[in-house]
Amino acid sequence: MSKLFDPVKNPRNMSVETKTYKGTKQTIDYMVDLAREGQVSPKIRQYAESVVREIQPKDYMSELAALYYDTCRTIRYTRDPAGAEYIQHPEVILQNKAADCDDIALYINALLKSLVMSVGNEAYYTTVGFGGRDHTHVFLTVIEERSGKRVILDPVAGPKTGKMAKQVVNFTHHKA
Repeated sequence: MSKLFDPVKNPRNMSVETKTYKGTKQTIDYMVDLAREGQVSPKIRQYAESVVREIQPKDYMSELAALYYDTCRTIRYTRDPAGAEYIQHPEVILQNKAADCDDIALYINALLKSLVMSVGNEAYYTTVGFGGRDHTHVFLTVIEERSGKRVILDPVAGPKTGKMAKQVVNFTHHKA
């Protein structure tokens, strides 16, 4: 039986909360909750500010790009333990520098919402399936406010995001 793990419900004491895994909706709901906690975290806000410090004020697309590329550079993709859906708090991801696709999506969302997203950009967790399989991957999609452009933020696919997007056979956007 799969379990849904939150390795840090309380980041200060590193406790673990275990829930029975009930599917994609439960995972997305939990990701939304953890990203909301992360966006108001002083550690997450300070880190995001340090990443965008040299960018011109109100250049939101550059801030978005800087946070994305910083995540690509600093967070190592690491799969979940076998038989488990492991969801980490953004502070844990920042500390450990390792995460899977759902963790990375919620981490970027928390970083963005601590700064950039407060100006009205829409964000979605996009779950995708390949080759007839159920949804097996998730990434953050942002609608940039000024241009209206849809921007895929997927450090797992990285420079192969365009190729990955062409292989998607089904997808669902979930409000982040």
